[in-house]
Amino acid sequence: MGSTNSMSRENKKKQLKRQIVPSGSPFQEEEDSREIVHKAHQRVVRKRLIILAVLVALAAIAALVLFRYERYHTFTDYQTVWERDLVAEAQEAAAQGEGSFCGYRDFGDGVLKYTKDGATYLDAKGKVVWVQSYEMRSPVVSVNGDFVAIGDQQGNSIYICDKNGTQGQATTLLPILRVTVSAKGVVAALQEDSKASYIYLYKRDGSSLDIMVKSLLSGDGYPVDLSLSPNGTQLITSYMYLDQGMIKCKIVFYNFGLGKNDPNRVVGIFFPKDLGDAMAGRVRFLDESHSVIFTDKGIQFFSTRVETSPELVSQIPIEENIRSITYAQDKVGIVTDNVEGGDPYRLRIYDREGSPVFEKTFNYQYTGFDIDGVDVGGTSVKIGLFEITGELLDKWEVKTRKEEGGTHILPDVARSIRARMEERGLSLKTDLAGIGLGVPGPVMPDGFVEVCVNLGWRRMNPQEELSRLLDGVTVKSGNDANVAALGEMWQGGGKGYKDLVMITLGTGVGGGVIIDEKIIAGRHGLGGEIGHIHVRDEEWEHCNCGGVGCVEQICSATGIAREARRKMEASDKPSALREYGADVTAKDVLDAAKAGDELANEVMDVVGRYLALALSMAVMIVDPEIFVIGGGVSKAGQFLIDVIQKHYDYFTPISEYKGKLGLATLGNDAGIYGAARLVL
Repeated sequence: MGSTNSMSRENKKKQLKRQIVPSGSPFQEEEDSREIVHKAHQRVVRKRLIILAVLVALAAIAALVLFRYERYHTFTDYQTVWERDLVAEAQEAAAQGEGSFCGYRDFGDGVLKYTKDGATYLDAKGKVVWVQSYEMRSPVVSVNGDFVAIGDQQGNSIYICDKNGTQGQATTLLPILRVTVSAKGVVAALQEDSKASYIYLYKRDGSSLDIMVKSLLSGDGYPVDLSLSPNGTQLITSYMYLDQGMIKCKIVFYNFGLGKNDPNRVVGIFFPKDLGDAMAGRVRFLDESHSVIFTDKGIQFFSTRVETSPELVSQIPIEENIRSITYAQDKVGIVTDNVEGGDPYRLRIYDREGSPVFEKTFNYQYTGFDIDGVDVGGTSVKIGLFEITGELLDKWEVKTRKEEGGTHILPDVARSIRARMEERGLSLKTDLAGIGLGVPGPVMPDGFVEVCVNLGWRRMNPQEELSRLLDGVTVKSGNDANVAALGEMWQGGGKGYKDLVMITLGTGVGGGVIIDEKIIAGRHGLGGEIGHIHVRDEEWEHCNCGGVGCVEQICSATGIAREARRKMEASDKPSALREYGADVTAKDVLDAAKAGDELANEVMDVVGRYLALALSMAVMIVDPEIFVIGGGVSKAGQFLIDVIQKHYDYFTPISEYKGKLGLATLGNDAGIYGAARLVL
């Protein structure tokens, strides 16, 4: 290192720490009279029909689509549930000699208050749930799901708590610098001595996990920040190190699920490419397979779907000064200076893949901001009860509990089905022909699901598990988009046809292929992914799938809005869309186009052209009888069909007998109808 060899460890640390990025402040049932229930039961007994109960786990994607399609809502009122005078409490504590320091963090369904003398958990009604006393010089806090870790910075104690109170206490041999906790209560603590830095892991009861990561300043660098994945098996750490006298940054991914004796716990090392000498001051796992790195030059989004091979998904350079950051399970937000004039600040929101969701300038003083990452669209499991003829007798929903890797979802569904069957006087063994299950992710032919990110499922067979929970009832499963296509073929817009392709235009673009009344999912479950067909060579932004120029980037609800923003920026042409500015939505574009707005019609012409191009490719591969178009964008009706039709005819001159274009008719019930068809 040349002259740096003479520097003391403390001087090196000070030099590194000066580069750290400052972190910001931070979910009618038609009333059945007894008579209706009695008549339904008598009909079953009289006709001796087999009743088919259908379960469809569509909520994670379907509800998210609805939410993001209608995401621009303005809240105009609020209600105060409870309040406390925090200033007065702090002043009283200081007067009693308890010190003036007092911090607050969102925790559980309420607030965690922590001081140098203890911590208090207040629930959503302001009621004190528990109090933990301690003595700390400088408490640092990490929250993940229902767990919180409180560590004594430069001290040796860590308290591990959940919503019920303290679960354990860890005592370290070395001074603590930082702590991070997983959603299962596993804690990683960054510690140091005069020669090196160490990361030790502890169980929720405070006992050691016998896992340690050691880093030397002269070789590995100095750890700046760290974050555990929700299940506690993965760790991200940002390091600063010296390279030929220059301070540089690297991001290291560890996987502790590889086995205690496996020396290759480092599964990935990354450098902030294209961000120059950026310094990463904050790293965070958003969920089990998505993480984000905040630097002073921009943001990096990583995927750990393959736990042993993390992948850089998106990198967003930020030229303006970053003032605040925040993050939730599926969103990331930053506030920067606005260098374009006008309002002094700019708010940007991204999804967990790094795609922009929202951007707006503002002009008022603020102390921090946050994202609600708890109830995004009110996700739920939809369940339908069908007669074998296809008549829908009943439908209801069960809340999707995605905590703890989604392990509660199938047991909750099984209990709900049992209860509804008992309520109707029906038997699982004699009256239930089977259960159909739609899964929001790739499903292998035997029902095996390698990963279902939206539900937290990994390497499991949900159809086998649900069958076990319901006394061996036959269960068949498929990808939710394919299942929805099957539903439209059976009882919806594709009724009467045996070969069809369904396209769902929502926040993304989904699809399903049905040939001879059978789902074509492909060897790897990727059949029907029409949204990720490449159609635009000149595109420069990346799709959520990692590709560039996908159908989804242009023809989804978010894609239509993006095309409109691009058109407005590239032209001075007057348009009703300009009153919406950056907040323009697909519905705004479609409404304006129907009203004759020239610029809006130019946008829809682009959308129609590229969607027609993708459909023409499908014609030459599977030659369906009909394309059924659904999703929120399809609410534009015949207008949308007409926009697509002219380009579709141009791209498919080979035959006039090609598949026709039609609209889906089942709406959000397409999935439960399709799942019913799986077992018929």
